[in-house]
Amino acid sequence: MVCFAHGSNDVANAISPLIVVMKLDGNPNWISFFIGSVGIAMGLLMLGKRVMATVGKEIVILDFYKGFCA
Repeated sequence: MVCFAHGSNDVANAISPLIVVMKLDGNPNWISFFIGSVGIAMGLLMLGKRVMATVGKEIVILDFYKGFCA
């Protein structure tokens, strides 16, 4: 969940300039939010398992106690 929250924050930072540009052009905000949510979903579906395996097994060895604290 910590990784998911961090990734969501990164998507929000990446979508912010798009929201500003869309507002200047007079387009609705929901398009920008839709693009960001599709990006999160696609990233989670395509690479989520590999990221979780890398973080959980190769970068930090997560046992029960570390996983609970995270």
